[in-house]
Amino acid sequence: MYPLFETIRVENGIPMHLEWHQKRMEASCLDYFEEKPSLDLEKIIVLPEPYRKGIVKARLLYNTTDYSLSFAIYTPRNVRSLCLAYDDTIDYGHKYSERRRLTVLLEQSGVCDDILIIKNGMVTDTSFTNILFSDGEKWVTPDTPLLKGTCRERLLYENKISEATIRKEDIQDYDHYMLINAMLDFDPSRALDIRSIRM
Repeated sequence: MYPLFETIRVENGIPMHLEWHQKRMEASCLDYFEEKPSLDLEKIIVLPEPYRKGIVKARLLYNTTDYSLSFAIYTPRNVRSLCLAYDDTIDYGHKYSERRRLTVLLEQSGVCDDILIIKNGMVTDTSFTNILFSDGEKWVTPDTPLLKGTCRERLLYENKISEATIRKEDIQDYDHYMLINAMLDFDPSRALDIRSIRM
């Protein structure tokens, strides 16, 4: 019924970066349904009183004309290590509600907190975020993501990061990495040592 979804960060009652979510929602509907959605995020995201303070995670399941909206107080996942997981045929070009393939891959995490997915030798994403790498001077993101996340696209637009071709063997050329998504914005204080990616 709702094959696509958006996750939106809400800070003290204010939904963040709605224009980027609206843009992706429209592009996804055009590609998936061949039809533009009738949904306007600014109008449909109305927060109940208990969710108007602090950091809240809004989850919008949708199709072109209908949606289901839920809210939860945000509790960040404590990811401190990544293990490599391999899948040369995975396709997650839109934010699909169906995530079984990612769930199966996540079982390869072993002793790590999450996975870094390698597709055809190229670095893509973790199970729930895009990834950035730093060489000490600049931050880059793989040009082969599974999903072009809204935070990733905004940071590229703002020239805070750039794209780079990153193969599995290139990971060791960087010093740090950072996980980003709609709930995890760019913040160098969250950078993790590259050695916590288990090769």
